[in-house]
Amino acid sequence: MKKYLLLLFALVLFAGSCATIRDLASIKEPDVKYSSMKFDSISFDGITMLFDFEVDNPNRVDVKATSYNYDFLLNGETFLSGEQIQGLEIKGNSKNIVTVPVSFNFEQAWTSVRSIAQQDSIEYRLSTEVEFDLPVLGKRTVPVSASGYFPVIKTPAFNFRDFNLGRLSLSGAELELKVTIKNPNSFGIWVDGVDYNLMVNGAKWAESTIHQKIELGADTEREVTIPLQLNFTQLGSATYQLLTGGTSFNYEVTGDANAGADLPGFRDDKQLNFNFSGVFRF
Repeated sequence: MKKYLLLLFALVLFAGSCATIRDLASIKEPDVKYSSMKFDSISFDGITMLFDFEVDNPNRVDVKATSYNYDFLLNGETFLSGEQIQGLEIKGNSKNIVTVPVSFNFEQAWTSVRSIAQQDSIEYRLSTEVEFDLPVLGKRTVPVSASGYFPVIKTPAFNFRDFNLGRLSLSGAELELKVTIKNPNSFGIWVDGVDYNLMVNGAKWAESTIHQKIELGADTEREVTIPLQLNFTQLGSATYQLLTGGTSFNYEVTGDANAGADLPGFRDDKQLNFNFSGVFRF
């Protein structure tokens, strides 16, 4: 009876060993294909893209993805490259997702790939190789790539347009400062919380905040009127003479504003600083 059990046990071990040997002998490279890309974050400063690749292990035994390296191209020019050591085990006859993150600063991109500056969108291509440590076969690399387009993100611009003089008396005046805000992007943006200072001949004439949310469509420019109340008692009689005497004066407008974009994945409202100056005569 004992001999029979030992023989049966030996046959089971042999059969299992044969199956294992057959599995190892028929090892195939895993299949890697591009799945999707999503924007993890976009701002006026930079972007983070997440590329998902599906790894399909057709073998009955587990395999391990040990690392991947990539080249990221903008308009056909290599912009970034990197390598990630990642111990990912893929079970037999199963699929896993490998995520490749790519982050960069727009200023760096504009400097490196000058052809971008005049475009509304950028062509990207991610070429990557996933390295596997396979039984019997050893180290193997599987290439895969993804490509597409994403919009160029450009910073809005503030510019001086005009001064308009309204009510004028010996005690004060109503003045309008006209400013244009230009959206150079192929998508809508908004601006709010505009803080500004107006200096004339080195003296502060006004300081205030515009709380109105200003929306601008794609590739549009909008004029914004900033009302100013001038008190000659505080500013002095020289202010009245500047407004009525036809003399030229130096002005400087400084300030900042919050800006955001109507773009999926856009985060982190940016604080924009503006400064423009010149000579004006009423």
